[in-house]
Amino acid sequence: MNIAICDDEKIFINDIIQTLDKISFQDEIDLYIDTFKCGEDLISAVKSTEKIYDLIFLDILMPTLNGIDTAKEIRTFNKDVAIVFLTSTIEYALTGYDVHALNYLLKPAKGDKIRNIIKNMEKYNKEAFFTLTHNHQVYKINLSNVNYFEVTNRTVHINTVVEDNLENIRFYKKLEDLKMELKEFNFVRCHRSYLINLNNVKAVSRTEVEFLNEVTAPVSRIHYTEVKKLFSDYLMESVI
Repeated sequence: MNIAICDDEKIFINDIIQTLDKISFQDEIDLYIDTFKCGEDLISAVKSTEKIYDLIFLDILMPTLNGIDTAKEIRTFNKDVAIVFLTSTIEYALTGYDVHALNYLLKPAKGDKIRNIIKNMEKYNKEAFFTLTHNHQVYKINLSNVNYFEVTNRTVHINTVVEDNLENIRFYKKLEDLKMELKEFNFVRCHRSYLINLNNVKAVSRTEVEFLNEVTAPVSRIHYTEVKKLFSDYLMESVI
């Protein structure tokens, strides 16, 4: 796993490196770490094709270019790298939601919190895919690219973050069975015909959910209370 750490304070960089080295040794996970002192250098490195980063630990409060603006710039050309914000105060914990942050760590970051993130990344990299068959072809779908599944006349349609050929795929499956299969990846029912990915949701109202790419899906009256609670729980769990 390729990891970048960006913080203008060397003491916090060293703390995370020591923790990652311990995790790498104890859990037998290969971790390759690069460090950066400013957002500008991180952006240049992520743009480079020399190394593809899986995970970035990014300080929010930095001079010249703060972590939020750094992440926004990275998201203009890289939608996939996981970003974990480092913050010294809880008040900044949700400010980076628009850039689809994986998580937030209060400084100094605790070792068990970092270990949980690495473990979740390992699990995500191995399991966060959905396999289906369409026209006698097998497709492996990256769930991070799915906004929602919609069923119409017993046929399931996929709405994705980035438009691709998945939009044209149709397959047969009961939505409730799909919900149980994908429950651990934060997929929930918001309507009798929709199964949404909370990881890509920006806001929930009484009538609809809005995704990070501004696509919407309807929320039924019977599902609203549960969806609102699950989304709130999801946001709180993201602040550790």
